[in-house]
Amino acid sequence: MIEENKEPLDKTNKDGHKFFYCLILAFGTTIFAFLLGKGGGISFLLALFSPFIKLYLLALLTISLGFVIIKKKSYAIITILITTAIAFFHLPIKSPAVQVTSSGQQSLKAIFLNLHVDNYETDELFQLIDQVDPDFIGLTEVGNFWGTELLLLKENYPFYKIVPTGAFGVAAFSKYPMDEVEVLEFVDNKFALDVSVRLPKQKLRYVVCHAPPPLTKEKWIQRNDYLAALANTVKESKDPVIVMGDFNITPFSPIYGLFLEEAKLRDTRSSYLFQNSWPTSSSIQAIPIDHIWIDKRLKIKGFEVLENVNSDHYPILLNFFAVDT
Repeated sequence: MIEENKEPLDKTNKDGHKFFYCLILAFGTTIFAFLLGKGGGISFLLALFSPFIKLYLLALLTISLGFVIIKKKSYAIITILITTAIAFFHLPIKSPAVQVTSSGQQSLKAIFLNLHVDNYETDELFQLIDQVDPDFIGLTEVGNFWGTELLLLKENYPFYKIVPTGAFGVAAFSKYPMDEVEVLEFVDNKFALDVSVRLPKQKLRYVVCHAPPPLTKEKWIQRNDYLAALANTVKESKDPVIVMGDFNITPFSPIYGLFLEEAKLRDTRSSYLFQNSWPTSSSIQAIPIDHIWIDKRLKIKGFEVLENVNSDHYPILLNFFAVDT
């Protein structure tokens, strides 16, 4: 009987060892990819690894489960501790902003959406705008079709500017008078709108942007140049400033924090894990590349990712306070 059971037991042990080594290999590969992404500020190739923190965490959790199954508890504990540390430092979940009302604060809403240049469905967008009732609207990937359709908004948003140049076309709409509107070209044919609006008691500046997607080394350099030019444009603004757009960068990129520091802006998201904006086709692969940033003279009330309106990006909404200065 002992001789008959020996071979199956040996086979089970061999299979267990193979599975263990596969887990070790998967663990090493995942950590290596994560560390490569930390160098995304100096190299295009390394930058390709930086957006996928959520996938790395999911992989590490799966690996830790594998260690538990084969009863390698010490390896499971180490993997869980490393996963927790990465999540703690890269996926901050902040407490929701608390509304503090006073006579010196005006509550405002700003919405941003990359429309998707091949999206020709207008009804859901207009219904969303009617429902949310924002004070400011920023839109990108505005081609000729949207350049015409968006004119339907002017009844409620009489102050607007549309630059319908296709994949990098931009548009801005406001309930408040626009004193100045400047079309900026930070890099070749990549536009932004710099808008100065007049509120009842003060002025506010908002900028609508669409940075190049870093799909090649040349476009990665263009994206970085775009952000650098944007930072120089807004960092010494005499009026409170809000910057919105599809920036094709995640908070996990080393460049992200450096940009915000240079531009004197701050992030408005409360979570990098759940408030992803692209792509709408996959929640697992979704990453936050659309952002609304503000300077310290404005106060955050709340940030939301809204329902899809037939784009490959989700709309994002910021509720904020303009404090009288």
